[in-house]
Amino acid sequence: MSDTTVPSSPITVRRATAHDLDEVTAVFAAAVWDEAVAAWMLPDEERRRAWGHATAFRRYLGAQIDDGALVVAGGAQIAGVSVWSRVDGSDPDDDQGELMTTVRTIYGPYVDRFVTVMTATAHAHPSEYPYLYLAQMAVLPRHRGRGLGSAMLRHGLRTADDDGLATYLEASTTRNRALYARHGFVDYGPPIRLPDNGPSLQPMLREPA
Repeated sequence: MSDTTVPSSPITVRRATAHDLDEVTAVFAAAVWDEAVAAWMLPDEERRRAWGHATAFRRYLGAQIDDGALVVAGGAQIAGVSVWSRVDGSDPDDDQGELMTTVRTIYGPYVDRFVTVMTATAHAHPSEYPYLYLAQMAVLPRHRGRGLGSAMLRHGLRTADDDGLATYLEASTTRNRALYARHGFVDYGPPIRLPDNGPSLQPMLREPA
């Protein structure tokens, strides 16, 4: 993805660099703290608040930066973070043992909930490759409603269109679902309903323009 400044807007959208890691970690942890799926996966509020100080959480975001998958938005300071991954159907290179060690460090006794979400969402993904996957997008609470999410979305969708790729995501709220629909996404299969009174995730897909 190329760096860009959104026209007619004070919001700057760009790929994160290694120099952003400290700020990105703090912003992302604060931005996802009240997100519905994050709260279900890790209901321990104190543990969730500590995400920004977790070495494992920082390692995850650092890997996304290294892959060029992490896009940020804001002005002088970062206020929004999104993770875009190109999915081509190949086996992941990550060591699964190392991955689960990281996950257990972050989620502790709730690691089974993480596995539940990953398993459920994996079955809902498109079967035709490649495509671009918006894995996560979060904006600091005090900056919501100012267009940062839309700006990051437009940035990623331009990349998808340039490469002729469909874009897939899961919407976790009615508000997010409406936002994605305005950008050309349509429902892709039935909702994913998490157990134990968990939230529902609506898979959505957008074909390239």
